[in-house]
Amino acid sequence: MILTRPRAPVQVATALAFACALVGFGAVTAPRATLYATAAMALCILAARNVVALLAVFVILTFPETLPLGIASGTVAKPLGALLVGSWALYLLESRRRDLRLRRSPAAVTSLAVFFGFALSSALWATDASTVFSNLSRLLQMVLLFLIIISVVRTQHHLFVVAAAYVCGSTATAAYALGSGITLGGRLTGGVGNSNSLAAAFGAAILLAGFMLAAAHGFPRRAALLASIGINGVALVLTQSRGGTIALAAGLVAAAAIGGRWRSHAVGGGLVAVAVGALYFFAVASPAVQARLTNISAQGSSGRADEWRIAYRIFEGHPVAGAGLGNYSVLAPHYATATLQLLRVQFVLKGFVAHNTYLQVLSELGMVGITLFAIFILGVVARGMRALMGALSTEVSALGRGAIVALLSILVADFFGSGLFLKPLWILLGLTSALPTLVADEEQ
Repeated sequence: MILTRPRAPVQVATALAFACALVGFGAVTAPRATLYATAAMALCILAARNVVALLAVFVILTFPETLPLGIASGTVAKPLGALLVGSWALYLLESRRRDLRLRRSPAAVTSLAVFFGFALSSALWATDASTVFSNLSRLLQMVLLFLIIISVVRTQHHLFVVAAAYVCGSTATAAYALGSGITLGGRLTGGVGNSNSLAAAFGAAILLAGFMLAAAHGFPRRAALLASIGINGVALVLTQSRGGTIALAAGLVAAAAIGGRWRSHAVGGGLVAVAVGALYFFAVASPAVQARLTNISAQGSSGRADEWRIAYRIFEGHPVAGAGLGNYSVLAPHYATATLQLLRVQFVLKGFVAHNTYLQVLSELGMVGITLFAIFILGVVARGMRALMGALSTEVSALGRGAIVALLSILVADFFGSGLFLKPLWILLGLTSALPTLVADEEQ
């Protein structure tokens, strides 16, 4: 008897042929629109089948602040984010997954919920309640991203996929920035983000890729990770970000401290980074760049010193509950024209952010808000570190340490920038928070 492959139903074959004809026609008449429509259909199919893969796509495509596709990143981020939330909802509704990871991470979820609730309540006493709600919608997007990560990252493979997506997103952004060569004031932006926020994200990607490299097997993966570290490193240097450089240095110290069996690799990598950085600084960098990187005075702070002073003054006026989420930019011009003697008043009058995540939270949500935020952050790091002590898998231990070290680097960078609404922070918080449940499942 000869076995033959069963024929596809006539309806399916007809539908496929019709779809192919439409794509072919569109590719000729409206290639750009057809490309976007095809990508949208592919993402919808992916959303119905694999929420982790869709999460990885989301991380990669929304990594830069502005996509280099001729359209605003928000245009892509919002529908893609809505699709991700819908896919996550379907994932949670499946009967065999009713034992939610959210219930198994009560401390992280509860502390974050209390922080979010307090930020919401700040609209009651804020100078501008509409600003609170507009910023609250941005915070909600980050909270949802965090919850999605901790509930769907269930295995070593999932952890690797999302970590790799972070590294890929950073590398693609760095490569585009280098290729475009777009600068602002001599500092690399690539037209896809702020130099300081990009430098912080690049540094975290270098640290995460370094731990992935330490546990990687096979030449192709190692070569790809080395290339990623090199591309991110070059881009970070060209941003000329002092905060990003300090954050990377802090991450290298943290890697040596908590590197575990990879401590020697971390120390070696740190020494290489110091040697390459010194070579660039003394042999390649221009005198202007050298002066910028070594000028840590208030006059050389690009307006940060003024913004920090104003943030603290706002806190002094609203010490307990703050001025309201997002209201730093509302009140800053008033304080700038009051009694303060500012070095670069023009930055404050434009309503810029405080360029310090913690001072901004302190000024907008007071001692209550910064305490709640600190409880959430420190709890995530502490539980992640404790979980790694019981990790059985070599790759889980390496990826987990890489995620924590990268998170610590981002947290240091947030002393020099306002990163509360930036995805790299929340992606790394989510990966770190997923470790306790992942390790517990591994031990069973």
